[in-house]
Amino acid sequence: MHLKNIPLYLLLCSLTMLSAPPLNAEITLDQSVIDVIAGSTRRADFHVYNRGNSTQSVQIEVYKVLFPGQPEEQRVTLSNPREMGMIATPRQFDVEPQGRRKVRLSFLGIPEDTDAIYRVVVKPRQIATPKDDQKAPIVSIVFNYEVLAVYRPPSPVSALEFSHTNNGLTFTNTGNSNFLLYVGRECRSKQAPDCKVLPTKRIYAGASHTYMIDDDTRHVSFLVKDHQEPRAITLCGNPLTYCD
Repeated sequence: MHLKNIPLYLLLCSLTMLSAPPLNAEITLDQSVIDVIAGSTRRADFHVYNRGNSTQSVQIEVYKVLFPGQPEEQRVTLSNPREMGMIATPRQFDVEPQGRRKVRLSFLGIPEDTDAIYRVVVKPRQIATPKDDQKAPIVSIVFNYEVLAVYRPPSPVSALEFSHTNNGLTFTNTGNSNFLLYVGRECRSKQAPDCKVLPTKRIYAGASHTYMIDDDTRHVSFLVKDHQEPRAITLCGNPLTYCD
């Protein structure tokens, strides 16, 4: 299957979904995913925009994700930047009305053998107000965004393997770097008009994900995005195998 065989509206919608940050009436971000290969650069930036009419105070929190995509996945934060492997600057700031501020992510230390995965949380900064200050206006703008930051090893390999058993279609990443499955569709045949959409899923190194599909599914397609250009895969038959 080639990219030209995928309906244009699905491709455009998926690319918009991958590149666009979540929307908020006041605070927005210009990126939701930052993807860096070790050796290409040690820093990356994203911007925080204030679309509102009042100054917003922002706080940045950084978490390293251990065992991403695994049952034991957890987030940790470490006080030592070298142990953490990445820092964000600044961590606290104000954004003027209709203004923006840049947040820089700096990757530290020696690259790991597999992806280093981080979650950067953008949230309101709590500012203490004196109790006797009755003139201070109380404005509460709720926002809470996450930026996924991926620091790939110098030679990333996203190795996709799959198996089809009964109603389960399982994808496993046997490489050292993550890939994203998106624009997924399951159909009864290649020409079937009533295909179902399969959800987007990022599969990290060493992790697996199983899609539950119908008994009569005989055609499944995805776009796959890793550190290279997107590519299409098509599975057909029973059990499902690669096909043109």
